[in-house]
Amino acid sequence: MFLRLGITNAWRNLARSLLAILSMTVAASFLSYSVSLEKGYAGGAGQFVRRMQNGEIIAYAEKLSLEMPKVGEHWVFEDEPLSDFTDYELYYPEYSNTGYLRLAERNNYFTTEDLAALNEIAGIGAINPILRFPAWLNTQMQVSVVGRETQGIDTKEHAMEEYLIDGHWFSGEESDLNSVVISQYIPGSETQYKVGDTIELTVPRFSRIENRLHAQWFKEETIELKVIGIVAIPTRYISYINSATGLTSAEQIYGYSSEIYVSKTLWWNLWNRASDQTPYYPEQLSLQTENLTYLEDIVYDLGNLFPHFQFVSAPKAEERLLSNFSLEPEIAFRNLPLKLSLDLKNQAIREQQAVISADLRLPILILILFNAALLVAANILIMVTERKREMAILKAIGAMRKNIIAMVLVEAVMVTFLGGSLGFLLVEVQSILNQITNRNPFFVILSNVMRSYGIVVGSTAIIAIIFGLLPAIKSASMSVMGVLRDE
Repeated sequence: MFLRLGITNAWRNLARSLLAILSMTVAASFLSYSVSLEKGYAGGAGQFVRRMQNGEIIAYAEKLSLEMPKVGEHWVFEDEPLSDFTDYELYYPEYSNTGYLRLAERNNYFTTEDLAALNEIAGIGAINPILRFPAWLNTQMQVSVVGRETQGIDTKEHAMEEYLIDGHWFSGEESDLNSVVISQYIPGSETQYKVGDTIELTVPRFSRIENRLHAQWFKEETIELKVIGIVAIPTRYISYINSATGLTSAEQIYGYSSEIYVSKTLWWNLWNRASDQTPYYPEQLSLQTENLTYLEDIVYDLGNLFPHFQFVSAPKAEERLLSNFSLEPEIAFRNLPLKLSLDLKNQAIREQQAVISADLRLPILILILFNAALLVAANILIMVTERKREMAILKAIGAMRKNIIAMVLVEAVMVTFLGGSLGFLLVEVQSILNQITNRNPFFVILSNVMRSYGIVVGSTAIIAIIFGLLPAIKSASMSVMGVLRDE
């Protein structure tokens, strides 16, 4: 009977109850978002970075940062150029402009033991060392020479040949030993490359000094390679109002990389010749996962297990590329109105300046939950004050202290349960869609949803009990004679 009274009382003042439910809905939505981060991204997220890197996670042996170090970490400031054997410059161009912090215990490369340890991590399907070294293209600009698999080896999600706009990829035949695949344009150059062109590649000598690779440009070798394929990387799709016609126009923007691709066989031939057989220990890896469902969870776990390395997910790396326009030189926007391309870049600059580097999700979540809990407590406290006479009558006819407390707590839990469930549903829909696009089995999706629902509803119920307990005890402690005398 007392439990039914609690459920009924929750709706006696509808406006106040709805306000408490709405507040708990906001809090539960934020909590649902936090616990649903492991549900990852939609299946196509970060696609062009996944193909460029041949994986879903980028791992760097040397950990760099622009943020203040955590307590207990030892960092040193550097303003020297970034390593030519990684693509740090592509994703973090600001490091070259401002300098950066690096861990004092410098890790220059991944050892075989590191690769074995990474391979044991749950969720990692494959580990691919990135084969990369610097060279000069036609004596005009520095590029990165990257070794890639032949056609058909990489999966469709990781194959750069999907971005061919002309020519073909490496076939595994002997002709690959003098062939190259290149972007139609190289950032910093106005030359338009096409299939059949011959390029000159100037490769320096490589040596390892103080356990770090160095390029010696005063000793170099020039080779000629034939362009067999042209790639263009689709980066963003822009819709805008055409000022001439007044109609909506759309334009696919393509990125152009300063990486030139050669077969792995040719890459190793060039490396061995230029380094006198110096062993190549990769400074960068790409890690493949089966899908994107738990991608950020895996990145988070990797960062905790290997704090001296740096890990970035492909979707996060894609965000950086799109915000700093590293892949999109001026020529990428040649078909757009000049004002529109300038507005895009200005907007990106404003967004970067507005970013707060610290992760404020936890303190914001605590503040929102605390605010919602106070509203629930205030709602219950007002209810107890308004219904003192009813409480006294219930005690007079035999209601025990525990019955009154249970009735009040049921009302508090009822309000938070509805708010928590509504907030969960508002956020979890996107999580479910992401899991579907990653082709997760039905029962896996159901298990994830129920687990997250249990966390959200359980957390809100605990909050309701904690903050509703004081008003409940107060109502149960009222003196019958005192209440009736006041009436």
